[in-house]
Amino acid sequence: MRGELLADRYRLTTPLGSGGMGQVWQARDEALGRAVAVKVVHRPADTTTRERLVCEARAAARLSHPGIVAVFDVDEATDGRLFLVMELVEGRSLAQILREAGRLPPERVAMIGAQAAHALAAAHGCGVIHRDIKPANLLISHDGTVKVADFGIAVLAGGNSTALTTTGDFVGTASYTAPERAMGRRGTASCDLYALGCALYEALAGRPPFRADNPVELLFQHVYQQPEPLHRIRPDVPRSLERVVHALLAKDPAERPADATRTAALLSAPLSDDITSTWSKPPAARMSRPPRPARQRRQLQTAFGVLATAVFAGSFALAWGGSAIEPAGEARRALSPAPAPSPSRKPAAPSSPSQAPSPSATSVAATPAATAVTASTTPASGPAPPVSRRVSPSALMAALARRITTQVSTMDPRLARDVQHRIAQLTCKLSEGKVKVAADKVRELNRRLAEARSQGRWAGDARTEQLLSQLSDRLPTRR
Repeated sequence: MRGELLADRYRLTTPLGSGGMGQVWQARDEALGRAVAVKVVHRPADTTTRERLVCEARAAARLSHPGIVAVFDVDEATDGRLFLVMELVEGRSLAQILREAGRLPPERVAMIGAQAAHALAAAHGCGVIHRDIKPANLLISHDGTVKVADFGIAVLAGGNSTALTTTGDFVGTASYTAPERAMGRRGTASCDLYALGCALYEALAGRPPFRADNPVELLFQHVYQQPEPLHRIRPDVPRSLERVVHALLAKDPAERPADATRTAALLSAPLSDDITSTWSKPPAARMSRPPRPARQRRQLQTAFGVLATAVFAGSFALAWGGSAIEPAGEARRALSPAPAPSPSRKPAAPSSPSQAPSPSATSVAATPAATAVTASTTPASGPAPPVSRRVSPSALMAALARRITTQVSTMDPRLARDVQHRIAQLTCKLSEGKVKVAADKVRELNRRLAEARSQGRWAGDARTEQLLSQLSDRLPTRR
């Protein structure tokens, strides 16, 4: 294939990697004179494969974010092979880095996780769920920028999520599969957070949280077993980072961080600060796991065995397109502050770092931060609750980001992408402590939305404007 010219335009030059469905090549776009990455499907394109690859292109094309690999084109070779043309990332995947280094410094792991979470927040805000987050799909450029790759092999939001899934096909990778997915439930944004937790655990410990000789046992461990606490494997990992990673690995989705934006904030916090006890978790129904007796274990293993015969021969462990797109509503859950504790008692800490703090185990005071987050989820018809002057910019930013996700459906697509990109940049600048730059970006965003409202591209939202105003007031003015 080296030197082959696809569609009279893309010249394949260097193989970059391979997977269950095809191979990725570095190529040259002869029409535009630029280097690109081309994913070529191994087998001739049948109807399902063709639809999957087209959906991957559509999924990634609707995402505009510096942390997501851009897709440029999808086409078919003369022999029927489909190929996808993507942005070429000059660097290596996290999987390649871990194969060489074994494990990474905690500070670098937190930075990688925060950037990946920012990208996932943008995707989830557009109703896109990846469903195959793993080190191989986290690309790190030479300047340290993290880009999430391999979106797709699914349908667009609002479509039939099973239309492109063949009998017995289970999209994902066993080492990073959330318990609810292992039990056959529908994938949600929280599944991406669990998979991100698995990848960060591996980057810190030098191995995934669970290991087994076969995928069936591996999935069983995801459902029933707790990962070994990181401090036992690596004592130099800060306790705050350990708690965030183990919170992402909670068996119950309701015990994980509320969303990718909150995850990014937790991972961006100084490693000396433990802020996990102050987050607000979604009031989602707890996931009930089947009982543990041997008979139930055999039933579960039998079910996994049926799945494995159809899947693990090739498409599961090395799945190319491990993502899916679910309706955006399923990726959004309202935040609410937990009950306030007695004034004489501090918030309870989780009994073990291997377990995420649960609403029943961790009491949270009704802090100004919680008040600000709640303000973003109050129905628009109700009055906006007062916000204390002590509310931190980061809390206001979290409330604004969540509010914006409820507004993108009221904006035209180009405006929605632009606003989400600006929100991601603003969150990043705040997490880096660049408050003056963040203040400028708040004012730019305010002007952009005001202009869009005057042009009829956005209906406007009093809550969004209120949060922007409050955030602007809390940030210093550049002199």
